Amino acid sequence: MDILEGVNEYRNLPASLQDAGKLLADLMAKLAECARKGDAQGIIATTRQIADVVKTIKAECKSLAANCRDPKLKDSITSASNAMGNWSMQLKILGGVKAASVGTKDATAESNLVSCCEGISKNVRSAMFGCETAKRAKLI
Repeated sequence: MDILEGVNEYRNLPASLQDAGKLLADLMAKLAECARKGDAQGIIATTRQIADVVKTIKAECKSLAANCRDPKLKDSITSASNAMGNWSMQLKILGGVKAASVGTKDATAESNLVSCCEGISKNVRSAMFGCETAKRAKLI
């Protein structure tokens, strides 16, 4: 799950989208640190921040997709954008669950948090790849 690597890979994307991707990578690292420390408030605040950043990335990717002339690529970007939004909503919910269980070893909550982060990462990279491909092929 290396979002930062993906963002650096896609240099043709708008700077605002690259910046949002870098911020997302930083927030994922912060979430991991909060979870390690057992910082319940940090977990909740960070999952909310992640959801906000994902919302921004989703909107930018969908905006680029709307102008894409290749229907398959457009669908791929849109699907990944919608999926990242779903994963971020689940992360926000599970962040609250994990925060409530701080102090106890809840392997299920931890596993679910990791799964949500991986889902967000995979779909952010997929949407960015689609946007980058469309930009390089001059389809946007």
